[in-house]
Amino acid sequence: MTLAGLILFVMANAYPLLEIKSGSLSTSVTLLGSVRVLFASGVWPIGVIVFLTTILFPLLQLLTMLFILIPLQIKKNPWDLSVMIAFIQFVRPWVMMEVFMLGILVSMVKLVKMMQVIPGISLWAFAVLIFVLASLAITFDFQHAWETVDGERT
Repeated sequence: MTLAGLILFVMANAYPLLEIKSGSLSTSVTLLGSVRVLFASGVWPIGVIVFLTTILFPLLQLLTMLFILIPLQIKKNPWDLSVMIAFIQFVRPWVMMEVFMLGILVSMVKLVKMMQVIPGISLWAFAVLIFVLASLAITFDFQHAWETVDGERT
């Protein structure tokens, strides 16, 4: 499931979130592009928050989980498991992709009255990624990781 999350993360960041059409004008924006627009508009504190909570922290959470799971899968001890678990528990509350998605949906409802709004592949990948991260948060068993590492030490 972690690999699926990483694939969805790449898709969510590689493709446009949505496309807006008004008459003959059309524009699309990616997730990172929306952060750039926030910085360019002078609201860099919000840009930093959006970057951290929707790009950096989810990526770090997925990569850290992968760095725990791959060694366990091949019957090796993960590098400094306690630090990695503490890091995941530190980052998890800051992964607020669902709040960002809610903001996108509210904006889309408002914009649809004025222009045509077309959801992009990234928006769908982003939505599924929210569910994958929630599933990982529920199903990731830190206790099992500890028991596996302790079992190999004895």
